[in-house]
This record gives sequence, structure tokens and C-alpha cells, in this order.
Amino acid sequence: MLFQIARHQESFADGFFARAPDAFAQAAVLQQLHDPLRAFPDRRNEKTVDAVLNLAADAADVAGDQAMDRWTALAMLESGGDDHTIGRAGEISRYQIRRELWPGGNPLDNCVALANAQQIMSSRAVAFERSHGHAPDDFEFYVLWNAPAQIDHPHHVVAERARRFVNLVGFDRAETNTPNQTRAAFKET
Repeated sequence: MLFQIARHQESFADGFFARAPDAFAQAAVLQQLHDPLRAFPDRRNEKTVDAVLNLAADAADVAGDQAMDRWTALAMLESGGDDHTIGRAGEISRYQIRRELWPGGNPLDNCVALANAQQIMSSRAVAFERSHGHAPDDFEFYVLWNAPAQIDHPHHVVAERARRFVNLVGFDRAETNTPNQTRAAFKET
């Protein structure tokens, strides 16, 4: 089949075709060049072709597939993703929110917990962006969550947990968005 396509592409390069079957083959070649996945709808190996054509995109996403979003990583670090965990200081929900900060709702409902955590973080992130001139990177995000008063000089215990958070979220993403001060903190380990 590939040799036939190559022969028809070669004759098409001359700008004309000799017989009617060549015209059909050339139309098929043009269709394949335009949309290789849908060129022959009766193709039995379409899934295989899709997989091969998507190898580059899939390879680029491998690192991203290993990483977590910030909220999943925060829940994993704070409580192991357990909605029933109650912290030493009485923190509740998978995000370990202090009771005095809890806006309301059932802390065992992960959707309510997420909405409450996002509400708490949104005001902190806005204040941070106003004072620092950029949105918080992953390291700063965790420090804002865990110890917002220490954002400029986090205690070594908070900084270590923030580094673990960055590793869960995906170090490459954080490194490209991290200010120099935080990069130095990464290099300490």
C-alpha cells in the first residue's frame, strides 16, 4: 500500500494522472495528507494509528500525568486525602482547615471542603499578589496555606513541607515559575 501511495504521489507531483484509477488514488493521498486519521473510515487499525500519531503529544504529557493539581496535593499532604482526619489543633476536612476559619457546611463532604479551602485561599492569594507583584508559585501557595504570616521567611519545618508539596504538584512546573528566593530554598535540600 505504501509503495502504491508513493507511486501515486510521484505521478501527482508531475501535475497530471494517466488513468482514472490514478485519479482516485491521488484523491485518497490528498485526503490522507489533509486528515490521516479519517482518510479511510473502514480502517481496522484506527486505534493503533491514533496511538502512533499521538506519541509525541503523549510523551510530552507524561510528566504532567505524574503531577497532581494543587488541591489534590494539598489534601494528600495535609490529611492523606482523608475527610475524617482531625488535626492536633482541631483542624477539620481533608484540607485541615482550622475551625475558626471554617465558613460552614459538612467537613466530611469533599466538595464543600474544596469550596471552603478555595474561598480561604483566594483572599490570601489576592493579598499576596498585591504585595509581591506576582501570583504565588507552588512553594508560596503551600506557605500561604499552612503559615501565611511566614510567607517571606518560612520556618524550616514549613519550608520542608512546602518542598514536599512542590514535589507532589510537579517540580518542573514550579521551577519555571519560582522566584529566585524560593529557588534557593529548593537547592538547600
